[in-house]
Amino acid sequence: MVKELCFTIACLLVAVLLSAQSSDIPQRGFSIAYFNEQIARPGLRIGYETALWHKIKTQSNGDSRWRSIVSKSHLGFYSHFRNHTGVFLNTQLGFRFTSPSGLYTEPLHLGIGYLHTFLGAKTFEVDEAGKVEPISLAGNSNLLLPYLTLIGVGYDFRKKRDKPFSVYCAVDVFLQYPENNASKLRLSIPVGFTYYF
Repeated sequence: MVKELCFTIACLLVAVLLSAQSSDIPQRGFSIAYFNEQIARPGLRIGYETALWHKIKTQSNGDSRWRSIVSKSHLGFYSHFRNHTGVFLNTQLGFRFTSPSGLYTEPLHLGIGYLHTFLGAKTFEVDEAGKVEPISLAGNSNLLLPYLTLIGVGYDFRKKRDKPFSVYCAVDVFLQYPENNASKLRLSIPVGFTYYF
């Protein structure tokens, strides 16, 4: 799992370096969202996003449509009551289409992530001599591959109201591996706020 964590961190660093090379693009922001793993497990997610490519298409009536390729990175956690707490890190890349009204869609964002779970109860281990010892920070390391946003929708207040923020909701799915010696498909519907600078 150390290799998977290193790979995830490397992907995040590449995303940050790419965003640093595109200083003329106006779409950079910090986000905060209510994150729910499997809908019933509450959590919080913070993130950074930047447009790696941004095109403004002006129509004959003066309205403009924005098309962007957006890179996002998130750090967050969730709590599965009386079971475990999960801490995750992920990065994604995808398209964003913003209408003249400010409504936008993100049809598909592809990514990768890392999840570490910490068990929610005291955990013990029996060694070879039969001695029972407590285990601190017991949990599991998981790769989230792929980490997909199937659809995201939002409203960008910069378009009509000249305010530097947006609100959004998305449907995320990710394959958690390993999960009990197999893989498991997970669902999340984050709802959040992005501040642009």
